[in-house]
Amino acid sequence: MSLRYFRAISEYEVSYPRPVVFQTGDSVKIIKSDASWPGWVWVETSDGNQGWAPRSVLSVGSAETGDCLASAAYNGTELSAAKGERLEGLHEESGWVWCRRDDGSEGWFPLFNLKPEGITPS
Repeated sequence: MSLRYFRAISEYEVSYPRPVVFQTGDSVKIIKSDASWPGWVWVETSDGNQGWAPRSVLSVGSAETGDCLASAAYNGTELSAAKGERLEGLHEESGWVWCRRDDGSEGWFPLFNLKPEGITPS
């Protein structure tokens, strides 16, 4: 597996400090989508928490009510970073990258705020 590294182009602060989290099989309700972030939908989990989640991890149960089942586990934690900070990209989803900082913390970071730095073969 190759590791992809990035540099943060500018500082980014977490927008949603209470991330939406769910497990495979959990009931999730789609509230809305946003044309500026295709592939992402605003959801509400069974505990009432709301946040963005990738559409790709949801199976529509009822198109009329927006009720869905999670087809995969999801964690909506975002990652803050300083300008110039190096981040390891682990997974990309619809304009966001799940990254790891040097201190080991992980979360989603917007791809538009990242400059590719290189790939390290393993």
